[in-house]
Amino acid sequence: MPVCLPRVYGLTYAWLMKILLIIALIAFSTVQAEIYRWVDENGNPVYSDEPHPQSEQIELDGASTYQPVEIPESALPDEQSETEQASAEENAEPVPDYQLAIAQPENDQGLRANDGMVTVNVRVQPSLSRERGDQLQLLLDGEPLQPPGQQTSFQLENVDRGTHYLQAVITDKDGNALMRSERSVFHLQRFSVNQPRAGQNMMPGNPAPNAGQGQ
Repeated sequence: MPVCLPRVYGLTYAWLMKILLIIALIAFSTVQAEIYRWVDENGNPVYSDEPHPQSEQIELDGASTYQPVEIPESALPDEQSETEQASAEENAEPVPDYQLAIAQPENDQGLRANDGMVTVNVRVQPSLSRERGDQLQLLLDGEPLQPPGQQTSFQLENVDRGTHYLQAVITDKDGNALMRSERSVFHLQRFSVNQPRAGQNMMPGNPAPNAGQGQ
């Protein structure tokens, strides 16, 4: 079928020629047809798959072929696994609307414990969901004291004197934090046997400090 091109001068004509030639080559190469080119009486180039007395045949390369790459079955996604995972996520128990706080000691409370023992109680409302596998972890000064578990009462041992803060964290079965309580501060006082009690040196029979000095 002849294809006539109008006479166009300048760079636009050259680009138009290239584009149409590429289109023609792609279209005809797919069927391995012979392409002929000639110029008509108006000077316009003509392309056709039918010969013409003044035409010249254009040599075309063979049509390119594509060989698909074989993908091993092990690399293909497991549709069943994806479906089961999506179904499990849909059927998963929702996270309860937990209310979490340090109940004991009270915030900013002063404690006296010479042995460094401190009892901590955490209030969780509602109770931790066993169906979801939710657990509780207690932090002392930002450090976990034990692995997550179901207990809400803790006994801290040998806590140094001074100011400390507590925080409770609820985690899911995979250890991901679901929520954290507000920090609760307490101040611990410990009596040292090396530190005399107030008024000890003022007992009868004991000289007062610095007594007799300066004489």
